[in-house]
Amino acid sequence: MLLLSAHHLGAMPLILSGRAGNILRHLAPVYRSCERGEPHLIAFAITEPAAGSDVEDGHGAEVYRPGVVATPTDGGYLLNGRKCFISGGDLAKTATVFAALQGEGMDSWTCFYVDCGAPGYKVARTELKMGMRASGAAEIELTNVFVPSDRVIGGLRNGWAMNRATLNASRIPVAAQGVGLPRPRPRPQWVSRRYKVGGKALIHYQDVQLHLATMVAETRAMRSLVWQEAKAAWQPRQLHASLCKFHVTDRAQRVCEMAMDLLADHGGKHEDQLDKIFRDVRLTLIFEGTNQINRLSLIEDWQAQLLEFNHGVGV
Repeated sequence: MLLLSAHHLGAMPLILSGRAGNILRHLAPVYRSCERGEPHLIAFAITEPAAGSDVEDGHGAEVYRPGVVATPTDGGYLLNGRKCFISGGDLAKTATVFAALQGEGMDSWTCFYVDCGAPGYKVARTELKMGMRASGAAEIELTNVFVPSDRVIGGLRNGWAMNRATLNASRIPVAAQGVGLPRPRPRPQWVSRRYKVGGKALIHYQDVQLHLATMVAETRAMRSLVWQEAKAAWQPRQLHASLCKFHVTDRAQRVCEMAMDLLADHGGKHEDQLDKIFRDVRLTLIFEGTNQINRLSLIEDWQAQLLEFNHGVGV
């Protein structure tokens, strides 16, 4: 899951740029390298130490001082600053890095395709995370990293549109992660049949039956929502992608909590792996925009319709 999603998150701006040249010149060599058995991962670098989800909000972006700045130079740009919480950033060979232009604000955000082996590019640290440890969350330091002009992806000052399009395309797959992580494991049902209270198995108690039924219903509803929204994923819209992401991952965590509740003292044992799944699923509520930001994204996308409706009824 992480190998596919983190890499393709980094590759998505190249795909969504709408320019065949970017795919042929930059992306095709990546997959040819992988076919030769030489893994080439691409990282997606947007988050900065001083700001994350808050700059996705209009007011936050307006007052935020860019942390990564691109300075024009002969033949390209020099990137300076830091990015953090970059999935796969410790192993990536290239990265799509978003930076503001020198002397301008966040509205000048631009996507640059950066060679991670370039002079001045440094992986400063990798976080010790609560969950999803199979994928490193790296902090990268950029010191006069040269990026040629032909590695500007999507055009100057189009970074916000590129970022939003990328997240709209990736939030439904994150919801799919939310479906997969808490899919009912045999352990809760096994414990319900095996362990006894008052001389009878737990499964014969009505509150346990209700608990299991709710877990099944929640999981099926989550999966159905992902399938429904995935049908239109070729033309992703912020409202649908954000809704799918925050609702499914919220419910995924709840199903994991219910499974741990059902197992009681056994829920925290490492051999049952429920503790690992719980730690892993928690991250899905944070990346690709926190679930609070995704709720605001839904309203932002829906706002014109809401205002039109309110105007129509005289509010």
